Parts: sequence; C-alpha cells; structure tokens
Amino acid sequence: KNISVSLSVKGQMAVNEETVNETTLIPALQKELKDKSDFLVIIRADQGVAYGKVEQVMELTKQAGAKRIAIATQQEQEKVIKAQ
Repeated sequence: KNISVSLSVKGQMAVNEETVNETTLIPALQKELKDKSDFLVIIRADQGVAYGKVEQVMELTKQAGAKRIAIATQQEQEKVIKAQ
C-alpha cells in the first residue's frame, strides 16, 4: 500500500484522505509510516501548484522518515471530438 500526499492549487493538503497543514503534515506521515518506512510516499500536486511548494512538501516528507518518495505526474488526456 502506498501513502499519498495531495496538494491542491488552493493550498490544501492531505495525507491519504486526512486533511493536514504544514504543521500537522509530519506527524500525520509519521503515523502512516509507523513500522512501514519502506512504503512509497506519492506526492500528488494539482496542475498549477508551484514547484517550490512540491519541493517543500518533499523535504517535510523526508523529515517524517519516508525513505521512498515519488512525484506523481498526470498525463494529458487526449481530447476526443465527436463527429456530428
């Protein structure tokens, strides 16, 4: 099972489904990582989130004890145009 950290363009954050902020991010991750430090933490950021913010969250994730971190990328979906 992976652990997901989500960042919204409005500045909201969540660890899995639990809403967190910069102060509660590390304790929430430490709780999820307890006895599972080999789990993969996937950072998912909405398009438009500043890269610096993603870097900051990645650093906090490391401080929480995560050993495996990935940044999720969303592939652009092809637009399908229906002929009428």
